[in-house]
Amino acid sequence: MPQSVGERVLVAIPLWQPRSLGRRDSFAAVITENRLIIAQVTKQVINQAVTDARHQAKAQGKGYWGQISGQMAAWSSGYADRYRSMDPVSILRETPGNFEINNNDLNEVVVRYNMGGEEDPSYYDVTFGSSMGRHQYQMEDRSQFVEALSRSYPSKFKAPYGLPKGVTISF
Repeated sequence: MPQSVGERVLVAIPLWQPRSLGRRDSFAAVITENRLIIAQVTKQVINQAVTDARHQAKAQGKGYWGQISGQMAAWSSGYADRYRSMDPVSILRETPGNFEINNNDLNEVVVRYNMGGEEDPSYYDVTFGSSMGRHQYQMEDRSQFVEALSRSYPSKFKAPYGLPKGVTISF
């Protein structure tokens, strides 16, 4: 586990892996200058993010609905935001399922768009290919996540069909 003095988190992207019966396991791709950290987001981590969001909303003087809104955002994908202010070593130690891929060992970042159906939302499949193997996840259909991956790994980023490298997506 290489430790860089002053290493900072550049971006944290919420990810998931589907399980049975519509359930899923949550993760965050935490990108630093030196490595990609995949953080397993456990129920305890999500509960803490929800509690923190409620306290933050309360401290900002928001009422009941403002606090509920903050909690919902933290529960859906806001849990990844907490990693932006954490030390990378602390992120790795947070849960036993967390691991890192050195940026030099990362061979490719492949992003493919999946159009949702009538009741299913659209999302992206994301694959991180490295000397450690292929790690596959799914990611919300949000352009800023695709742009963050493209900016973080310009020579390793494989654009979705019909999306040229470096293009800014806006809806």
